[in-house]
Amino acid sequence: MLQKLAPLFVLLTLAACHRGSAPPQYRIVDLAPTGGSLTDALAREAVQARQAGLRPYVEVGAAWCLPCRRLKAALVDPRMQEALAGTYLIRVDYDAWEKQFAAANLKVTHIPVFFELAQDGHLTGKTIDSEAWVNDVPEEMAPALKTFFAPRS
Repeated sequence: MLQKLAPLFVLLTLAACHRGSAPPQYRIVDLAPTGGSLTDALAREAVQARQAGLRPYVEVGAAWCLPCRRLKAALVDPRMQEALAGTYLIRVDYDAWEKQFAAANLKVTHIPVFFELAQDGHLTGKTIDSEAWVNDVPEEMAPALKTFFAPRS
């Protein structure tokens, strides 16, 4: 009898292990300049987001930006991961893409800044930047970002 149950036990154990290593509920893509337009690149990424069943957003940041680096480092925190649930985050480097912001209708006054994209890759007008929290720590960033990234009903 025990020999007959062994394969079932193995399957249940594998299933439990698989659940623990499930892929994240969000995806982050660093958008590298390729010589094409930012507008076209965002539209392509919005299609990828839709195909993945995720909501597309743009994050503009920079390597020299301390709040951007703190935000990136905080992504290991479960509160931040929960805040990003369901999102497809397209990271755009300020220095690499700045000349194309106006053509893409990205109005960047603070970084990091997030913009919601419609499924076709155009901006919806919904945005949030680092002014939404005081300190660049998960306990302050996560609630603001969770509200911002929440699906619209």
